[in-house]
Amino acid sequence: MAVVLSIEKLPTALGFQFCFQSPRNVGWIICAGVTHFNPKLAFSFPPGAFHLSSPVLLSLAPLWLIANYDYWGYYNVAFLGGVRAR
Repeated sequence: MAVVLSIEKLPTALGFQFCFQSPRNVGWIICAGVTHFNPKLAFSFPPGAFHLSSPVLLSLAPLWLIANYDYWGYYNVAFLGGVRAR
């Protein structure tokens, strides 16, 4: 009985979460960022921070590969789901 009651209340709870609590949390984070912003800390970079060397590029290669697998995997599933829905 408790499971049935909790399932019936789920859309209402999710609606409350998405309509009220999520925007409140985003506003809280934005306000915290505005009040604690330090431009000296945000815009000071160490020397050589933007120098692309071979170790940096070699460390970006696996990240690029994972990102491509994630993107094309989702695309494939979404495409097959669209074909199946027709």
